[in-house]
Amino acid sequence: GPRMKIGMPDKEAAKSILRNVKREYKVDLNKNDAQLGRTKLFVRTPEMYFEFERLRIVAIGVWATKIQRVYRKYSSRRHLIKRRDEMAKLYEAAGKRRRRGSFARPYDGDYVSESDVRECLMDVIQHYEGNEDQGTLSGEGGNNLRLEYVDWMKRAVEGVSGVLSLDRILVAMTKEALYLLSEPSADELHDASGCVSADGDERGTPLPRLLLRRRVELGRVNGMVMSTLPDDFLIVRVRGDRKKEEDRSHWLEDREVKACQHTGLKFGLFQRRHHCRESGGIYIDRCCNYYVPLPDLGHYQPVRIYDNLIGLPSTELLEDVMFLSDRKTEFAATLKSLCKKGTSIKFVNGAVMEAGPVPQLSQ
Repeated sequence: GPRMKIGMPDKEAAKSILRNVKREYKVDLNKNDAQLGRTKLFVRTPEMYFEFERLRIVAIGVWATKIQRVYRKYSSRRHLIKRRDEMAKLYEAAGKRRRRGSFARPYDGDYVSESDVRECLMDVIQHYEGNEDQGTLSGEGGNNLRLEYVDWMKRAVEGVSGVLSLDRILVAMTKEALYLLSEPSADELHDASGCVSADGDERGTPLPRLLLRRRVELGRVNGMVMSTLPDDFLIVRVRGDRKKEEDRSHWLEDREVKACQHTGLKFGLFQRRHHCRESGGIYIDRCCNYYVPLPDLGHYQPVRIYDNLIGLPSTELLEDVMFLSDRKTEFAATLKSLCKKGTSIKFVNGAVMEAGPVPQLSQ
């Protein structure tokens, strides 16, 4: 950040901030964009103003995350220790064997430090939960704070031949839902490269750093399953849905929209209307030419989605999930504390997982 000292004059502090913005964020500043007066900083162009505002929000998120991590470690330690002790008693009662290094492992709740990953994750949570907090973690009794747990984990996925493989997945938990995100696959990157972006870039549609795979409301969690062996596997039971019919109830009527809602170009013979299946908005082809399945709306085959919504809707079915993590005990303790009363953890050495209603989309 800027090298500022306590008591530094406002003008010198503003200069320090401008130098930092130019150096750290590679923003090309000149007198036509911003200029210092005697008592004020004059921003001459709307584009530069919005760029400053974006950088301010990013900086607030970074510092809020750092402050909240320290706060959590300081004030929530007893709460986390209590969870750890409860899980130890549960393991002992069930005869669950443990590895030597897992007995006194501290709980922290936050195991992701990459700023771009956190920014993308918070964009997804903001889309669903609509809170203005940026990247904060909840402490003991914290209200309206976002993340209860976040970590990279492995997820067991059944391949075409029936052989299990392990996918790297980001798992985040709030008081409302469980979020599963992962990086775009090679096939998804290839598909995006063949599209023209909403802004007309023929190099392809840019994909977010992470794509949401599944959002699971905590009310749908029916319990968890572990073995009595000293392993890292955990199954989360999820109450799924029956197969749905395609939902078009939220689509805008063609006659209501005369121009693309992104570009403003009028529809006509060469600018056809295309509905985003997620939002129901109407766009020209290049703004809505990336395809994903949307099972929550009954679209089990890939369908059109507006470019600015890529990575936000769930693209996988609601079904049981098997995780592999050396921090599964902390994850299970946190999930159990947030779910409705009666959500239990069962210990069995063999379990059948419930799949979704569409086999070709099931993981």
